[in-house]
Amino acid sequence: MPTAFEYGLTNLEFSGAEVTFLPSGWQRDKMTFNFKNVTCILQHSSDYKEILKELCETHGAAVTATLALVCEDDMSKEAADDLADAICELLAFATKNTVFWVTRELIAPGVAKKGFTRSLAGRARNFHSGWAIISDYVSTSSGLRAELHTFLGAVIEHYVDALRCKLRTSLLWINESQHHHFVDLRFMSLYIGIERLRIDFLPKSKRNYIHAGWQELLDGDLAREILAAIEAKTGPLSPEQQKNLISQLRSANNPSAGLLLEELCEGLGVTGLEKDMGILRNSLVHRASYGNFEFSKVRNLEKKLSHVVDVCVLKILGYDGYYCHEDTDWKNTKL
Repeated sequence: MPTAFEYGLTNLEFSGAEVTFLPSGWQRDKMTFNFKNVTCILQHSSDYKEILKELCETHGAAVTATLALVCEDDMSKEAADDLADAICELLAFATKNTVFWVTRELIAPGVAKKGFTRSLAGRARNFHSGWAIISDYVSTSSGLRAELHTFLGAVIEHYVDALRCKLRTSLLWINESQHHHFVDLRFMSLYIGIERLRIDFLPKSKRNYIHAGWQELLDGDLAREILAAIEAKTGPLSPEQQKNLISQLRSANNPSAGLLLEELCEGLGVTGLEKDMGILRNSLVHRASYGNFEFSKVRNLEKKLSHVVDVCVLKILGYDGYYCHEDTDWKNTKL
């Protein structure tokens, strides 16, 4: 009998790709996918429907499903926990709820069941039903396809092996944006999310607006010549003033954050980024206001930025399936 770790997951709402037959009938409550030599099994909890109904009313957090990790070879508890965390991160992005494991049970031959519960503090978020960027099922030319199952199977290995160390921070900010009541907080969380994508996934920009060796020039005679020209007009500058001026000059050759975000989106083949998003970001950060934007415009920019960020993530994950979003009028759209 292989070793298995079974986790209790919070706030996961899904329709399974597999049917379970019960005395009272049948239900789609299970899906199975693989990560290398590990079989991953998601299944509704026994009282799934009742818990979901209560969560829709209370908007709290509760265990709604289990994740079993079954491995023929020995798998350490630490490795299993890490894989469970990674799967939860992908599920949270796909379903737009904070999916988080809170219980773990070890099931192994000849070993008494060992249970563990970890705190929900800091991770409990309000459950909300209504939409997920990856639908449970989509209609394709080949028939009905279990899209969430397809998504997990397609991206899990690439995410864990190559992307997670960088991408998880952006996923956390994107997920956080779903739980703010204020549109400006949602917008800023999304903006931080796309900035993290830019920092972690945009190669060093090739745009040099002044000179390819600008920093080296400033390290040499150029800085002294510029300071001399300024002091000829202003009089002597203090060492601190000179330092600040050179610091400003050093950044003069760098592309603006807005241009770098454009470069990220262009490289990924993602459209929809607007200049007004950067203007709104600056207004919120520096003036704590919407600036010249009406609330309806702010809400529209937040919706569009959410779409841009989500599609960027799907492109980085290498997923070529279907997704849906408010900005696509909730229609399943092929990437």
